[in-house]
Amino acid sequence: MVIPSRENLVILLYSSILITILEALLFKLSPQIYSVFNSLPILMAGLILKINLFFFSLVFSNILFFLSSLNNLFFVEDFVLSKITINLFIVSSLVFFFIYLLRIKKNNTTFSTGKVLVFLTLITSFFLFLFNLLYYSKFASEDLKNFLLNILPEIKNSTQQPTTDYEGLVDMIIRILPSINTFVFLLTLIANFFLASFFLKKLKLPPIY
Repeated sequence: MVIPSRENLVILLYSSILITILEALLFKLSPQIYSVFNSLPILMAGLILKINLFFFSLVFSNILFFLSSLNNLFFVEDFVLSKITINLFIVSSLVFFFIYLLRIKKNNTTFSTGKVLVFLTLITSFFLFLFNLLYYSKFASEDLKNFLLNILPEIKNSTQQPTTDYEGLVDMIIRILPSINTFVFLLTLIANFFLASFFLKKLKLPPIY
């Protein structure tokens, strides 16, 4: 059994706390800002840490975030906290796989950028499929459907039309929503990857990958 050095333990502690604080700060600033940039702190840690330290940093930061949510240190509703906690776990997992793929690419010249994107897309689709299957319940789907049926007539300025005119459009939106979520997540992840690399270079912390 390899005993971690004191330096690694310090790095692990500080990186876990930093990820947790930055994620909480982004959420407190605005849920919209959080939804776009929530992968940025995790990517910055992943680009400068060894893969094993990065993995344990994610584990401990998720535990810290979960414990903070149990004590409601963010002062929001429990339902919102549960969604944010699950979201952080999914994003952390996907970013870890992304960094791991970059590590493989660095050590294996035959593993191209195209393969990284293909595997990342497959892994992201799998995770989001499980999320939709296990967490995005039928009740949530019905709530979304009712919301769209109420809002679409207002957008069209034709409130006199029956909502059944929009049934087909709403059903189509709900069916393609998981695909849109996958595309948007991958787009923001790649954008945050380049943003994280830029910030790290400005901080004189050259990325490993």
